[in-house]
Amino acid sequence: MSDRVGQQVGNYRLVQHLGSGGFADVYLGRQIYLDSPAAIKLLHTHLAQDDIEGFREEARTLVRLIHPHIVRLLDFGLQDATPFLVMDYAPNGTLRQRHQRGERLPLDTVVEYVQQIASALQYAHGQKVIHRDIKPENMLLGRNQEILLTDFGIAVVAQSTRMQLTQETVGTISYMAPEQIQAHPRPASDQYSLGIVVYEWLSGSRPFSGSFTEVAAKHLMVPPPPLRGQMLNISPEVEEVVFTALAKDPKQRFGSVQAFAFALKQASQTRHGTSPVIERQDNAANQPPQPATETPFVVQMQPPEPPTILNTPASMHVAQPPEPPTVLNTPASTRMAQSPEPVFNINAPAQPPERVFSSPGEANVPAIDTRQDAPAKLVSSPSIGSQHGFESQTESAPRGISRRAVLVTGMAAAGVAVVGGVTWFLLARSSSPSSGQAAAGTNLTPTSKPTQPVVRVLAQDTFRRPDQTFWGTASDGHKWGGEANASTEFTIAGGMGQIQRVANGGSLYLATLGPAITDAELVTSASLSHFNPSHIGAVLRWNDNQNYYKVLIDEKQLRVFKRVNNKTATLHSIPFAAQPNTPYTIRFRVVGTTLQAKAWQTGSTEPADWMVTTTDATFQSGRGGLRPQLDQDVSLQVSLFSLTMASST
Repeated sequence: MSDRVGQQVGNYRLVQHLGSGGFADVYLGRQIYLDSPAAIKLLHTHLAQDDIEGFREEARTLVRLIHPHIVRLLDFGLQDATPFLVMDYAPNGTLRQRHQRGERLPLDTVVEYVQQIASALQYAHGQKVIHRDIKPENMLLGRNQEILLTDFGIAVVAQSTRMQLTQETVGTISYMAPEQIQAHPRPASDQYSLGIVVYEWLSGSRPFSGSFTEVAAKHLMVPPPPLRGQMLNISPEVEEVVFTALAKDPKQRFGSVQAFAFALKQASQTRHGTSPVIERQDNAANQPPQPATETPFVVQMQPPEPPTILNTPASMHVAQPPEPPTVLNTPASTRMAQSPEPVFNINAPAQPPERVFSSPGEANVPAIDTRQDAPAKLVSSPSIGSQHGFESQTESAPRGISRRAVLVTGMAAAGVAVVGGVTWFLLARSSSPSSGQAAAGTNLTPTSKPTQPVVRVLAQDTFRRPDQTFWGTASDGHKWGGEANASTEFTIAGGMGQIQRVANGGSLYLATLGPAITDAELVTSASLSHFNPSHIGAVLRWNDNQNYYKVLIDEKQLRVFKRVNNKTATLHSIPFAAQPNTPYTIRFRVVGTTLQAKAWQTGSTEPADWMVTTTDATFQSGRGGLRPQLDQDVSLQVSLFSLTMASST
């Protein structure tokens, strides 16, 4: 992504880069005549001449989406064949930023949010528009803290162009409905996605996790884990409403997203004596009379309205029911690698410093971010069986779940097509109907419940221990490696990890924590007393002081690079002006060949999107740690270090 701050797009001057996503780069713009703010989205595509009119037609439809809980499209156009959208600017961030991952929300708050979101979706569905990418990142907060649903335009306009859709751009897989995975989105798909969001808000985690293909298979095949097993204060009525919205068959969901919101609100009031009854279209006639001391509300399930999408290529229209789901045949595997703790000689010659900028004697070759154009590949991923907590359970299902469970016995090989032409070949091994075993060793029964996988923390330190020389043992019991327990410049002081450079000149320092790992995410919070040439740095897949991936921030940039045989090659960098004596948090992630990073001032809202995304295949595994560069009389203070396993979702 090239920084376009200062450029003019239409009648707007770009003044600040707000973030990047799978579809677009987002800027804060100012109207050149009125000086009014707006969000400018520059799509990641160039339109051919015969695509321009299609783009304009779809954008004209989106301009007419006017609703109190939808971010309004103000203008659109082309800038050197690049389509752009001008939208209302929501200054208060997203619900993902307000409520971080893992946070559980009160039921009343969830109900309030769902009422606003469902109102927007119901209106859009009435206008024959399907959102297709419902997630907290697309729920903005307006000036009066109202919820504003955004990115209708991105999902619809993209499909009217020849943009190559990737796994990221077709909709976030963690929230995607089974029929949408099979290229048949419909209004009920948005209801399912909102149901996933509600599940996450109530429990603190999404129902399914794993690799892209694993999550897709679970959406198709696996019932979500029961909410009441995680939240004792969730009533059976609330759980039943959420699980109805999460039915695999869209015909078994509520007749509209507004009906879902209404049922959730009524179920939340059961503590006051109301008892909801949910009737489905396929079994309502067989329901016995419901005894009740008070008149229950009844949400009558109706067949979903005819699925419609805006005028799009024929391949994108919704006209068929979803194909029967299949199961992935993914062998179990673990990607952890162990290597001995490095031993350092503090009397050895110092390593040559990493230069922050290119110099004539150093290989500093920029890499090109072309992840969107990369071909889709079928990769071996951990099985749904045992490695990640998806073992079959014998506990009984919640009320009504057996109607939504999917029998997988006896399935043969089949394919699942993803929007945009991405296809997986999912193989299932046949088994006898009497064996009680699911295909491919999944050991699933119609009422089996997978256990919820948790994030695996590999290493963590909060540095809250008595003052001492060396960093010693971290708060999780792991011993710091590198120079952290060899150099007296490493100390614990005032509940912070500190490195104080007293010698002449500058030097790189290394502190590692935890085992060697293939796919990992690192988070650290630190401040520096002075930058330039000093910087805050963190490493992943560190093999030795001459070979690793690193992210750094200084007064000029956020930079991701690799060091190979003592030579530095920049992979990607963006402007970032860090200030001295100000704590910053860095999140650095390496999964497969993808490297991602972002940084922000500690205590402020974390950016919703990665600020840097690039690819490289030089290193396959290694340790995580800190790798700052300090000049004379410069000190680094660290308040947090965390290393976790990461997956492709």
